[in-house]
Parts: sequence; C-alpha cells; structure tokens
Amino acid sequence: MDNIAGQKSSLSIVTNLCVLFLVLLWLVPTVGLLVSSFRDREQISQSGWWMAMFPVEQAFRVQPSADGVRQDGDLYVLEGNVFGTGSGSVAAFGITSRNPGAAETGQTYGRLKLEVRDSDGELDTEN
Repeated sequence: MDNIAGQKSSLSIVTNLCVLFLVLLWLVPTVGLLVSSFRDREQISQSGWWMAMFPVEQAFRVQPSADGVRQDGDLYVLEGNVFGTGSGSVAAFGITSRNPGAAETGQTYGRLKLEVRDSDGELDTEN
C-alpha cells in the first residue's frame, strides 16, 4: 500500500480529459447562440458567429433603374454612381444576395441569353 499513495491512476486522467471534452462540446454552440443573439439577420446570414469579432465589409444592395442602361454589342451596361451623392469604392458585386461578392469590379457577370422555342422546337422570333 505504500507504493500507491500520491499517485493518480491513469483512469482518473482519462476521466478528466473526457469531462473537459464534454464541457468544450457543450460550450462551443452555447457561445455561438449567445454571440448570434446580438447580431442582426443579415450579419447572421453573411458570416458565421466566429467571425463576429472581426470587422466585415458592408454589403450594399442597389436596384438600378432601367434609365441608365445602354447596349454595347450583346451586353447591357449599367453606369453611374451607386452611392448616390456620396462616395466610396466597390470591391466586388453580385446579382444575388447569397453571394454579393461573386465578381470583381470590371468583370462581366450575369450574362444571360434567352431563347424562346415553340412547342415544335422551332425558335420563336415573334415573342
């Protein structure tokens, strides 16, 4: 019995490691819910809660009017100041809210060609 005193069994070390793992497993989603409760809906959908401590770029949504559209060959070009009377810079853009930074400035994005066909498969040129 003298050789047992003062020594921890290996089973208690494994037990302590398992308890630490379970605490961390419980703590991570709890902290995530706490952090997400202070964020608004757009912030939650744009980035995960672990990115909340770091600054994010603002996603600015604009629906341009058809007045500023001009046709350049097969493409339609929108030009103008998206900031209205203010100023700023555009780092990226997109056509959906799921991926607002899909394309870089100066890049052609969202090119679409639509062909309407009749029920017999012929190209409809009237509509």
